[in-house]
Amino acid sequence: MLILPSTLAFSLVQAVATARDTALVRTLLPPRSAMETLFFYASGFTSVLTLLLVLLLLVALLWMRRAAVAAGEKVDRLFDEIRPMLKQATATSESVRRTADMIQEEVTLAKEGVHETGARVRKTVGELADRVDEFNDLIGKVHARADAVVDVAGTVIDGVAWGARKLRERKPRRLVKKK
Repeated sequence: MLILPSTLAFSLVQAVATARDTALVRTLLPPRSAMETLFFYASGFTSVLTLLLVLLLLVALLWMRRAAVAAGEKVDRLFDEIRPMLKQATATSESVRRTADMIQEEVTLAKEGVHETGARVRKTVGELADRVDEFNDLIGKVHARADAVVDVAGTVIDGVAWGARKLRERKPRRLVKKK
């Protein structure tokens, strides 16, 4: 619908005439009790406090965000300072690990050598014990033969002594010349 300027003017005139005839009415509230008045002011006060609390909370959040950003920057700077130390500690740790591996290998080799040496010593001691047993057997045989020689020599000496006594007991005969 198209509104023409003359129609617009007519509408305005009509509205002004109607507004002059209109009575303004304001509703009156019934009188409040003391409790209602207290609750009315308390609700207004809590609304204001809630608004202040929300504003303080927003300010605190902004302050915390700023502090978090500053702390993040400090942590980044600290990490930049610590990185060389971490690299050095990592290299030292790797060196210690390699040294420990080498020591472990040496200990393993020494352990194997000790076991091998122990086995050889046991074998040698066994062989030595066998030789000592053979030597003891040989000494036993020599001792038995020496005992036999001593017995025979004792018997021979006894026989010689007996013969010597017998020869001494016998009167010596003089050789008589035959005529």
